[in-house]
Amino acid sequence: MFHVEHPEHTEQFLEYFIEGAQKLGFSFQESILEKFCLYYEVLSFWNRSVNLTGLKTEKEQAVLLFADSLAGSLAFPENQSVSVVDIGTGAGFPSINGSW
Repeated sequence: MFHVEHPEHTEQFLEYFIEGAQKLGFSFQESILEKFCLYYEVLSFWNRSVNLTGLKTEKEQAVLLFADSLAGSLAFPENQSVSVVDIGTGAGFPSINGSW
C-alpha cells in the first residue's frame, strides 16, 4: 500500500481517502498520494487556528472534502474538452462545477 511514514492521524486519513477514491474508480501512484497527504497535513495544521472547515475527523475530511472533490470529475465525458468554472467552498476544495 503506502509506505511513507506519517503521523497516525495522517495514516488514518489516507486509508479513508484511498477507500473512498477506489469506490469512485480512482487509484493513485504513491507520489500522488504523498501530495494528498501533504495537503491534508497543511489543512489540519491551519484548521486548528483558522477553522478552514468544520469537519474534525480524518474520515469526515477524507470523504467529504477530498473524495467528494474527485466525484465531480465523473460528471464529465472522457476524452472530450470541456470548460469548467469552480466556485469553491473554501480551504481549496471545489464546490459547484459547471461546463458550457
